[in-house]
Amino acid sequence: MVRAPAPQSDGGSSPANTAPPQGASVEADRPLRVVLCGSFRRDRVRLAETFNILMDTYEVLSPLGIDFVDPDAEFVRLRHELNASATEIEEQHLSALVEADFVWLHAPEGYIGASAMFELGHAKALGIPIFSDNPPTEETYEAWVTVVSDPTEVALTQELKAPGNGLRGLQHYYERAAARRGWDSETVQDTLLLMTEEMGELARAVRKSIGLSRNHDWDGQDVAEELADLQLYLVHLSSSLGVDLAEAVTRKEAVNAARAAAAPSVA
Repeated sequence: MVRAPAPQSDGGSSPANTAPPQGASVEADRPLRVVLCGSFRRDRVRLAETFNILMDTYEVLSPLGIDFVDPDAEFVRLRHELNASATEIEEQHLSALVEADFVWLHAPEGYIGASAMFELGHAKALGIPIFSDNPPTEETYEAWVTVVSDPTEVALTQELKAPGNGLRGLQHYYERAAARRGWDSETVQDTLLLMTEEMGELARAVRKSIGLSRNHDWDGQDVAEELADLQLYLVHLSSSLGVDLAEAVTRKEAVNAARAAAAPSVA
């Protein structure tokens, strides 16, 4: 469990507010985005209080409400979700989580159910900070959660973020794929040369996509595929150099955040 220091509000609010609520840190005048996770069948009074605070302070991506049709059901649903399977609802929740700045965990008396455990693991894998006003009783999950008194006290300090985490799975996947395909013997120079050639392919694809191509008969791949090729070469190069790209991105973003904070604001 991580105890959060007293936050210093740096302004920000939801569009409906005229004054910035405490703790609503923003980047580029945008309210922080949050996903609410936890056991929605327990302590519904506190759940409602928490949801209202989140709605007033942040942009809540999921759930869209807490007026569940059957709040005692094993898997609660909103009215528009009645015809959706639990898998479909959970996938939508996880998709929203990817877009979130942080997760708020509703854990009455420290309890978290199986779905919430899965969601917290997903957030952890993506480097998304998790906050709660109750530490989980499960020791593993307790270490992942920053405890604050209520949602307005959330402070997204850079050390709580790990934005590079999502790259780790891709890098390890491509290490295995490259080995199976016999590409793991390529030298750093080989990979860098191929990557440079791929930049040229991407440039041609971009020119064609915006109508600036000098060769209208060029039948190369589209921009998305060229970007994908370049990304794969980048993780392959990172592996060849022994670089943990996820950790490198997280460290670099910490530097970038510090520079941005120190830069004079533009009126």
